[in-house]
Amino acid sequence: PYSMVSAGFGKLFVSGTDAYYCETMGISGLYGSPVNKNFRVSPYIGANISGQQYASVYLLYDIDNKRFMTFCPLLSKNDLGAQNPMAEPDEMARIAEGMAKDGQESMIGTAFSDFPVGMELIYMENTSYDPGNAKMSVTYSILSDGEKRYVYGIQLGDMLRYSDCPYVLGKAVYSDISACESIERAEHFAFSSLKNCLYYTVDDKIYSVDLNNPSASSELELQLKGERIDCIKFNIYKTSQYQLRSYDLIVGSYSEADKGIVRIYEGYASEARFSSAEVIEYKGFTKIKDISYKERIN
Repeated sequence: PYSMVSAGFGKLFVSGTDAYYCETMGISGLYGSPVNKNFRVSPYIGANISGQQYASVYLLYDIDNKRFMTFCPLLSKNDLGAQNPMAEPDEMARIAEGMAKDGQESMIGTAFSDFPVGMELIYMENTSYDPGNAKMSVTYSILSDGEKRYVYGIQLGDMLRYSDCPYVLGKAVYSDISACESIERAEHFAFSSLKNCLYYTVDDKIYSVDLNNPSASSELELQLKGERIDCIKFNIYKTSQYQLRSYDLIVGSYSEADKGIVRIYEGYASEARFSSAEVIEYKGFTKIKDISYKERIN
């Protein structure tokens, strides 16, 4: 599997161009047939990684029809009307309205009017950034339309709204990043959970983009002269003792002298301005594909 994401009572993973779902409650636990019946999906999965959920809503990208699709697996259950669990976001919101209490909204946010159609998905990432404090973390997507580049931030919630999430979907972020330095040549991306910010790499440089601006520009954040950058990310930690580390930017690079290098830039105290952050450095690895931290569970 390319990616695997947990939310609520289930897990979704992508293998090839198909997505598979597995329930983790009761006696269930086996992955079934692909949940995307008539289209292929990108290798990314959007989900709310903050807050307790019962009927989680996942986000997929249909690469055949070039559109976002939402998937709520519990909709297929008899007690939720045995409905089609896969729908475009606006249709999922309408389904939610039919299940809502009087006056209960299903969609929150006005960052953009319509969900985009007809563009190529370049990248998608789940974060713990929750601008409305609604226990709905933002899933960021970068889409291209020719040479143009756009960021859409979508919040995913709970169809039943019995737990932490008061809404089902949210339109949280929109930014045209086409004017950012060499964005068409960007190789690696990472979104902060501390603030509404994108980081991307071009050659040996890391740029930052403030996504609060609908027409954004970039700033040079870091430059690792003589090195090739192979990975940038924010690791999302689960246990409370490591929570502040979720704001640290992790960079994997390679130089002929030092081979694979891992640098961890402290993010919380520096408010995600990594040019002035404290840094921890480890050397002597081979080429770095990805980095994760094994948390100690007491």
